[in-house]
Amino acid sequence: MLNLNIFSITGVDSALLQNNASVIHQIKDAGEFWIAIYNAASQIEKRLVVQVDEQAKSFIINITADDLPTGKACCCTENGILVYTLRSGGFVHLKGSEDGCFAMLYKAGSEDAIWDSRKLDAGDFFAFMLLRPGKYSFSNRISGAECLLTVAYPDPRQNSKAEGKEAEPVRLRTEYDANWEPLTIKPGQGVVVEVNNPSRLYCDLREVDDGPEDLIAWKNELKRNNIL
Repeated sequence: MLNLNIFSITGVDSALLQNNASVIHQIKDAGEFWIAIYNAASQIEKRLVVQVDEQAKSFIINITADDLPTGKACCCTENGILVYTLRSGGFVHLKGSEDGCFAMLYKAGSEDAIWDSRKLDAGDFFAFMLLRPGKYSFSNRISGAECLLTVAYPDPRQNSKAEGKEAEPVRLRTEYDANWEPLTIKPGQGVVVEVNNPSRLYCDLREVDDGPEDLIAWKNELKRNNIL
């Protein structure tokens, strides 16, 4: 079911994942791991167990912070903690929550985190989408890389049937000492970032776009002619 909260989100922060963003992290080694999911107040809301084995069938597990994870790869232990099985080298896909969340990964028996989603690094992926048309600043707050990201207003006078098809995700890479070229996407078009260096990826709305000035007049004309 579509979470209507996503329509009010006007930015992304890889360190605090909301409904419009997710991260993917690879677990290469076999063993038992714990994932702690924290809310915006840095309080643990959920703990998960991931058992990584070379013989496991699942190569990716999907965790939605606002929902109880379900699926063939998941079962429950006697104490109610969710347990996943994952093939060695497989991926954990964490989807954000309405109020924002982050995750930390621990080797079973250790209190020292081996991965923190607030600081992405080589091998991680960050994905997001934006619905509000306008101009955004997209940046890596660790490396200093940045670019202008524009979510184009979907002017109905210019849209054709071909343009109405779902757009493929845009793919970016993070690099040391490298900025991105200005980027234009459609509302709801995904952006997938391949992380190659320490990164906190941040995007915030700088200028809204409510459409061309003559659009309201065009719509009113259609209404007068019973077309709209």
